Amino acid sequence: MYSFIKFLILKFIRLICFLKGLFHYLTNAKKVTCPKPPANVRYIGFFDSDFLIHVSENYTKFFNPQNLYLGGYYKEYKKGIVDLVIIEGIILIRKAYKGSLKRRLKFYNEIKCLSLLSQSNNIPGIYYIDYDKLIIYLEYINGNCLQIIINSIQNYPFSLRTRLSENCKNALKKIHKNNTAVIDIQPQNIIYNSDNQDVFFVDFADSVCDKYIPRSYMNFLQKLDESYLSKRVLEKLV
Repeated sequence: MYSFIKFLILKFIRLICFLKGLFHYLTNAKKVTCPKPPANVRYIGFFDSDFLIHVSENYTKFFNPQNLYLGGYYKEYKKGIVDLVIIEGIILIRKAYKGSLKRRLKFYNEIKCLSLLSQSNNIPGIYYIDYDKLIIYLEYINGNCLQIIINSIQNYPFSLRTRLSENCKNALKKIHKNNTAVIDIQPQNIIYNSDNQDVFFVDFADSVCDKYIPRSYMNFLQKLDESYLSKRVLEKLV
């Protein structure tokens, strides 16, 4: 019974966010100020379903060697939706949202959530936005997604896995303090950057960050976040 009530609440909140997003889309509401991408955008590669990176040899120097595809069977991840580009020597993630109305609304939702969380150190920054083509250009976080780490967990010391667990919990707390709920937490959407030894949450297309959501509902969604993080990530790290 409780799970059914939980399902209904989540559906109700989704409906509110959808209608509000639709209103903004139809009325061309105020957009987040961000530069439009320059003309010299160069496509360089993509991710596969194992979240490994496919690029030509010219660009391998930009990536951690363990993140690169070395051969074998693969399937492209989100073909035509998520890929890697280089602009003025900087590697960026290009996310395209053209298609159904639902996808178009996700474009605006991700921008809204990332803008709200822009002061956090645990999310990627927005470099460019192309409102005409519905494309966001995001900072590329050079590191391993937690799905890769979980898939080869025996290669990582327990001390690192414990630190990753604490980093994930702390990063989620910062996100929640900004009146945001991630909603769909998955290990492939959390990146560990070994340079600063911290984690980054990188996908907010389905997140909720609306100040008009009642506090009790937002608390409910954030409790779901904690549950998802525990079951899908933390329990697999240790």
